[in-house]
Amino acid sequence: AATKERLGQALQRRLRSLLLRCLMAADLRDVRLSPVLAKLQSIIAHWEWRSGTQVSAAGAGTQWERLSAMLPTSSVQNLPQVPQTSPLLTRAPATAAAVAAT
Repeated sequence: AATKERLGQALQRRLRSLLLRCLMAADLRDVRLSPVLAKLQSIIAHWEWRSGTQVSAAGAGTQWERLSAMLPTSSVQNLPQVPQTSPLLTRAPATAAAVAAT
């Protein structure tokens, strides 16, 4: 079980790293990226609201903080909310299929 959890954490770390690289290479003003950026901003805002702390306090907080810093500073209230059941918000390692479904 511990090995499976470590593998899940390593996969999530690699996915966050890939997302960071993609965002650094993309033109974040491109309106086609708006849904992705809104979803990411909503996930971060929901985690911060639920935990009562900044995303930098999360597991892999440095990566999450870098992702958050890349997002536009638009109002979070206007963004769609992430469902409570989202695997991106749970502490258990998400499967690739669960992440792809969100």
